[in-house]
Amino acid sequence: MDLNVSKLPIVIQEHEVQRQVHKTLLGLSCRVSKRFSSSKLIFISLKEFMRDVNEWSLELPRNFDVVCAIPRTGLLVGSWLSQRWNVPLSTPQFLADALCWGVSGCNAGTENLAKGDFERILLVDDSVGSGATVIEAEETIRAGLGNVDVVKAAVIVSHHGKTKVDYFKRVIHGVDALFEWSLPSSRYCNWRIATDLDGVVCEDPPREVLEDEAKYEQWLTHVRPLFVPSYPFDAIISGRREKYREQTINWLKSHGVKFKSLILAKSESEPLYKVTVLKKLKPWFYIESDNTLAKDIWQLTGVPTLCYQTMTMFS
Repeated sequence: MDLNVSKLPIVIQEHEVQRQVHKTLLGLSCRVSKRFSSSKLIFISLKEFMRDVNEWSLELPRNFDVVCAIPRTGLLVGSWLSQRWNVPLSTPQFLADALCWGVSGCNAGTENLAKGDFERILLVDDSVGSGATVIEAEETIRAGLGNVDVVKAAVIVSHHGKTKVDYFKRVIHGVDALFEWSLPSSRYCNWRIATDLDGVVCEDPPREVLEDEAKYEQWLTHVRPLFVPSYPFDAIISGRREKYREQTINWLKSHGVKFKSLILAKSESEPLYKVTVLKKLKPWFYIESDNTLAKDIWQLTGVPTLCYQTMTMFS
């Protein structure tokens, strides 16, 4: 969670008082505010997804010569099914050349690929929307192996996508879906995403750093990154003070964090600071480090808010 840093020992002593004031003001504003979003954003955590995959592995038929996973996220599913069923694993490009990882080396490198004969293939991905990717993968396999039996499957499908596969686990109807395991990927490059900074993009400052101005300025330069996606954030909204803008921008650029705007706090104590900014920006969703604040932000703004630390979506 972002913390303001000015007169650091005083900030530490007053933090709990400010938090209580913050909570009271947020509660009052929540009762007054009527701005609740009518849109729904479905978030699926990695834990929930793997639970679905595990259940699915017990429901699917197993009479396959090989599991063919579509890279990259399809490998989450394919590798699990391959190990669970004790059958070879491959990808469309490798399978087109009749190559696979044998049951004793599914986690090995490409040097352990072996030739195989395949008649019945399970082609699997994590999700299917339009179906274009799975159709392309099937064409790649058939171009190499000819007229083999390719059974298509995906854990999550859209209403349209379910017509493109033979098996699926879950259908998502008419809503936007956000997947934890693909959150950093270019899948979301056209989304308007805003984020917190400390506790999301980088680590939170430890207490001993907050108590020493010199240590804090050094920490700003060397803090470890956490979440660096391939797409630009629409906005980074941080509780850091404006006077640290130059150090913050330098760190973001040095770690390849892309952003359209960086919004920093202008005063020591702004309880409704992020709420005010998000009401104006109206991003598709916001990523916050603190679970309680994430819930409050969603209630006050109607902006779907993901707590990065707990992977809980308020929407």
